Amino acid sequence: MSSLTFLQQKQPVVFKILDNSLKANKLAHAYLFAGEKGSLQQEFAMKLAQSLVCEKGIWGCGECDVCLQIKHETYVDLQVLDGGYSVIKKADVLALQNQFSMTALGSVSSKIFMIKNAHNMTASAANALLKFLEEPSNAVTGILISDQTGNLLPTIKSRCTELNFRPVKSLGDNLSRDQYYYHKVAHHRFSKEEYIEHVDYIRFKTSFETFVKYFMSDPDYAMLRVSKELLSDSDRQANHDVIQLFMDMLIVFFNDALSHSGHDEMYKAMAASYLEKLNVPRLLEVVLESKGKLNNSINHPLLLDQLTYNLRRVMYA
Repeated sequence: MSSLTFLQQKQPVVFKILDNSLKANKLAHAYLFAGEKGSLQQEFAMKLAQSLVCEKGIWGCGECDVCLQIKHETYVDLQVLDGGYSVIKKADVLALQNQFSMTALGSVSSKIFMIKNAHNMTASAANALLKFLEEPSNAVTGILISDQTGNLLPTIKSRCTELNFRPVKSLGDNLSRDQYYYHKVAHHRFSKEEYIEHVDYIRFKTSFETFVKYFMSDPDYAMLRVSKELLSDSDRQANHDVIQLFMDMLIVFFNDALSHSGHDEMYKAMAASYLEKLNVPRLLEVVLESKGKLNNSINHPLLLDQLTYNLRRVMYA
């Protein structure tokens, strides 16, 4: 099943609205993707951004150079802010505006900004964003993502085309993907009430999903992004805890691949792909070896460097 087919099946109303707009070349200048976490807002945002720059069809192909640059968030005319890591400040919004005041540098004229967890911004940042939205440019498309739209300024919401994402139920059981992570590894570290919004949980989840998504195609890029995320806190203990969660979830993932089990259809398909293409038993051994070295005195950057080296050895053996 292609990613586009998956999105269409899970969010048919949202898909139909965007599909019609893309075919008619009548996209809004700004969208608000609203809905609870895990409802595929970020996946749709990425696919829409790819569709704005891809020249191979109505929807982004996901495989050409510009689509991959969007996927890796390295496309020169894509700017991403994320209130999930820290509060979005006025300076962040002004820097975005300044970037878009310049001529587009990419192969197409489209400029795109994406604001994840858009509700988490200061009042001054919200007012700066509002001014930006009130003066739309034909060359700029904005995508705001939020599961707390009640915390957004009504005037910001009114300047956006709001698309409401219905909750996505898993195919395998009643657990969401976040609940699966919590049940398997995160319950040791976080309370059930706080975990989904905790910055360390978000760092762990981002690191694990980045690894799973990119490691098979580009292990160096995957581990570079993962290491940067895992070491991003100035608090050494926080980094230690997130690294442990990351390794624990890799162990769960590789065991799921070997036992042909897991959470939902997409998760199982990814695990099956790893089992088909890579030496999963050896990858599991490497992670277990690294996990065994994880103690309070370990040099975290060195440990991750060694993990990267040993994973690459298995992949290219």
